[in-house]
Amino acid sequence: MAAIWPMYSKMQMIGSVLLALTYPGVGGGSASVRGLVYEADRQTVMLPLTMMVVSSAVNALVVIPKTVNIMWKLHVEIARDGKAGGKTGLQAQEDTIKPESVLDRKALQKEAPKSPEVKAMTNKFLAFHGVSFALNMVTLASGIYYAMRIAEKSL
Repeated sequence: MAAIWPMYSKMQMIGSVLLALTYPGVGGGSASVRGLVYEADRQTVMLPLTMMVVSSAVNALVVIPKTVNIMWKLHVEIARDGKAGGKTGLQAQEDTIKPESVLDRKALQKEAPKSPEVKAMTNKFLAFHGVSFALNMVTLASGIYYAMRIAEKSL
């Protein structure tokens, strides 16, 4: 995650900006950025493109770096607790998980005791990860809406 998602979110942001800069200007409006503010296209073009650029920029520049930072701190804290024996994440849990409890999440949580600091960091990580997911979904939904409107106008 630490290597792939930051690059993915930056490419998503760059793609959204390029999409806005290359607006074809269908329906009598101007092309490129001038066409985005064309009166008839404000709701169908400017709004989804703005949502795409803003949500992908917030994700790439704020949320993903914070999520990765929390993830690394969480790995360090788990290793520091000594419960992991120098291992982190799933590597540490593999030693304590019984095969019959793999499918039972509650049993897995009982078998992997955590310090209050690790629990707090895990909750913080999950919160930021959820926000990142939501921003990705906003970008995706806006892109699909924009594509549908452009296809509708070009027919």
